[in-house]
Amino acid sequence: MGDKYLLEGNTALKRTTIFGFGKTAKYEDASAAFTKAGNSFKMSKQWTEAAEAFIKCAECQKFLDSDGDVTNSYVEAGSCYKKSDSPMDAVVPLELAITNYTERGRLGQVARYGACYLLSMNVVAAKDNDGMSMLILLSVLQMCVCCHGTPSYIYIYIYMSALVMQ
Repeated sequence: MGDKYLLEGNTALKRTTIFGFGKTAKYEDASAAFTKAGNSFKMSKQWTEAAEAFIKCAECQKFLDSDGDVTNSYVEAGSCYKKSDSPMDAVVPLELAITNYTERGRLGQVARYGACYLLSMNVVAAKDNDGMSMLILLSVLQMCVCCHGTPSYIYIYIYMSALVMQ
């Protein structure tokens, strides 16, 4: 069933528009189809395919300037990748979601998904604990530097939350 929706979404993206008329509808239709595909794949526990559908959905929503929907799609993709055979693939969509939440000032969401991001990174790093936690902290602080050039307290909270959740 999910393949049917993927085909529908790809077909919607291939529609031609005349002088830009109908461009918004094209991306709305594709986004809706990719969301249906992602949910369908989730129901059948095809996690990688679901994540890829949600990423395509996020790419369509970027054209619609729907920041909240883009971020939610990245979070869904990250959650699906975490359940898949390759959980390290969750890092990229979660990082994009964290960046979007940070830009919108949603620091509570940054803390929530930042901890998930760290845990996704630690899936592979858990075997080597010697100094790895500090390396992860430094990489998160480097990634999440506030506009003023100094790391915010929220990122320390993210790191501590991830350590507690392990």
